[in-house]
Amino acid sequence: VIGKKYDVIVIIAPSHHDSFRGATIYPGRAYETPLGAAAIDVSLARELVDLCDQVHFSEYGHRAEHAIEVQVPFLQFIFPQTKIIPIVMGYVDWSACENIGRSLARVLENKSALIVASTDLYHGESYDDCVQLGDQTLAAIVALQPKNLYQGLQSGSSQACGGGPVVVMQIAAQQRGANATELLAKTNSNDVIGQKGGYVVGYGAVAVDRS
Repeated sequence: VIGKKYDVIVIIAPSHHDSFRGATIYPGRAYETPLGAAAIDVSLARELVDLCDQVHFSEYGHRAEHAIEVQVPFLQFIFPQTKIIPIVMGYVDWSACENIGRSLARVLENKSALIVASTDLYHGESYDDCVQLGDQTLAAIVALQPKNLYQGLQSGSSQACGGGPVVVMQIAAQQRGANATELLAKTNSNDVIGQKGGYVVGYGAVAVDRS
């Protein structure tokens, strides 16, 4: 990713605060961070909204949401001139995920694009469950079978607050020719601070691309 040039970066995140169906794109012109304004590709965003009836312009889902906000400074630092499309997903079933993913791929058809799905993994009080469920979830993501991943998220065999965004990212990526994955990193909050016990959150990073 580093060293490549992209026409646009799509950031897809779950809604932790607002409850709604489908997905929303922030209706403003930029996301503001301490590094400055990350401009939104309003034209491409409009194409996606016009194409997909599951996606709407709205501040709903963006007002207090951190899952996009935490990604933007890293992207600004690495790709300072690249515009973004910030998408927050509420409740979505498989049909909606497929619709959003396929529509996103169509909009990006002639673009060099990076799609970032923002998520944590396990949340809870058990370190052992965090490791086990984290491994299971990352294995399901690495398998690059979005429908199986969606079903695992529904059954609880996989756990990720941004599972829907990951599914949509994978659908869009496959539509664009992606056929390979790489597990880049995995850890959890207990291991990061060097202290086991208490509340623990799982983390991981997976790259999806063409082989």
